[in-house]
Amino acid sequence: MLKEISKLHIGTSGWSYKDWQGVFYPRRRKAAEYLAYYSQKMDSVDIDSTFYGVPGVSIVENCFKNTSDHFLFCPKVPKQITHEKRLSNCGHEWGVFLERMRSNEGCKSRSALI
Repeated sequence: MLKEISKLHIGTSGWSYKDWQGVFYPRRRKAAEYLAYYSQKMDSVDIDSTFYGVPGVSIVENCFKNTSDHFLFCPKVPKQITHEKRLSNCGHEWGVFLERMRSNEGCKSRSALI
């Protein structure tokens, strides 16, 4: 049973919540430091913002650099794919999304939310 639990990744549906300051994040923690701190406590996180558009290369690379090698991101699939194209005729969009989430730093995504 312990071996199976070790495969379980624990995280939340985001990390950039100012309401968490003083509760989860130490007081006076800068928002730019939230992800690095979060990744010391959890080993995965959902990225809801990708639903609204594929993030820029520098954003993805910065997220990867601010987390450990074992940390995983679970990005939400962009609405262009899921809602506008309804998962049909969207091979190009899938390719752009998947390539961007892999980044030059290596892949830290093993799943995506639809």
